[in-house]
Amino acid sequence: MTEKIFFILFIFIILLLLFIAIYTVPYNTDSLTYHLARVRMWIQNQTVSYYASWDARQVFYPPFSEYLVLQTYLLSSSDLFVNIISTFAYAISCISIYAIGKELLLKKSSIYFSLLLFMMCPIAISISLTTQVEMLIVMWVLLFTYYVIRIVKKNFLDISKEFVENVCFLSIVMGLGYITKSSIALIYFPFIIWIFITFIKKGTKIKLLLFYSFIVLIMVMFICFPHLWRYIQYTGELALYSGENALVTTLDIRYHIVNAYKNFCTTLFNKNGFLHIFFFDIGEMLSNLLGINYASPIITWGANLDHYYINNGIYSHDAGTSMILMSTFITLFIFRIKKLWSKKIILLMAF
Repeated sequence: MTEKIFFILFIFIILLLLFIAIYTVPYNTDSLTYHLARVRMWIQNQTVSYYASWDARQVFYPPFSEYLVLQTYLLSSSDLFVNIISTFAYAISCISIYAIGKELLLKKSSIYFSLLLFMMCPIAISISLTTQVEMLIVMWVLLFTYYVIRIVKKNFLDISKEFVENVCFLSIVMGLGYITKSSIALIYFPFIIWIFITFIKKGTKIKLLLFYSFIVLIMVMFICFPHLWRYIQYTGELALYSGENALVTTLDIRYHIVNAYKNFCTTLFNKNGFLHIFFFDIGEMLSNLLGINYASPIITWGANLDHYYINNGIYSHDAGTSMILMSTFITLFIFRIKKLWSKKIILLMAF
């Protein structure tokens, strides 16, 4: 009965989101300044080659999400359906969460709780109605996690059909994720280290690990090479452009502490002027105590926007993390740490 209820709820939410995605015109700043702008330029130029632009994001950002938007735009001859790409990514993400729970042999109640937590997350819902890339990134990360778990569950590396398929799908997901947004590599990295450590502990030969790593690298490069090579030719840089101050660019733990506080409080109290000012003042006191600038440009996007939010009463979800996910994780971490540790999952979740 629970499965039937969740299935009906899932179908209802997806259909509702599809209706809203089609009914709602692209409205956010990113969509209007570079996501859809670069698509219109490609159509105008009849090529996806680089072009002169006032916004470097239109030219240098990884293009896979916009390739999907381009196909949708050309097939419909309008921007009517461009938002549904993120909606489908939301649906696939829900299915991936369910599949991951099954692979981890979690109780059905835990799987449904995880699924419901994701489905009801306000930010997940909001970005599933736009042409932004975040929901596609979520989808790639969840699919990547699913195949990582399937691979790690093997007691040894082999050349069975199932194992080779998992490695191939993992490689495809990694490649498509990277040309959707290059910063996803930061999420891939700890998982890859986990795979290596797991198989080394199982007594797998290093040569065999390197062989499979080479196969994965070849497949990923096959997907990424066209865009990456063009980028290198034009810029002379190896790392794909992802914007300035997208991360805390220092190992100084003080900045990370303040940034976590800032993002959490900005998300939690952005609609309440009094509480926002109150916690803003506490944040400045914390920064002064640590000996750093609360509005330092070293801290991520949104570092200098607190007064703007207070005065205008608006909030961009790009400036902070979800307080729902943060609160839930902290709660689970406190009360379930022993069980999570026994499952060897806690470090992966924490990262």
